[in-house]
Amino acid sequence: MANKNLDSIIKMLDDSAGVSVYINSPDEVYLEENDNFSQTALKLSDVAEINSILQELGQQVGRSLSGDEKAAHFQLPDGKRVASFRPPGSTAPLIMISA
Repeated sequence: MANKNLDSIIKMLDDSAGVSVYINSPDEVYLEENDNFSQTALKLSDVAEINSILQELGQQVGRSLSGDEKAAHFQLPDGKRVASFRPPGSTAPLIMISA
């Protein structure tokens, strides 16, 4: 993985079982663990980085997630599940990754 923030997100998921990471905005990255949500210290640079993370995740399963694809749901080779929405389905790009 080229994006160091994506590496950090994957590490969060790998460190605990049954967790999810929600990227709501560059400043809002949440970790859900045992039905408890907590905001992480992770900050992304901008919306373009959210789109870049989504592109990188899609490449792992052979999908090119261009800006034309407004919603996507897929499973990564390691079993993690990814769901994403982009405007107009959301107000900004959103990504949820579940372990």
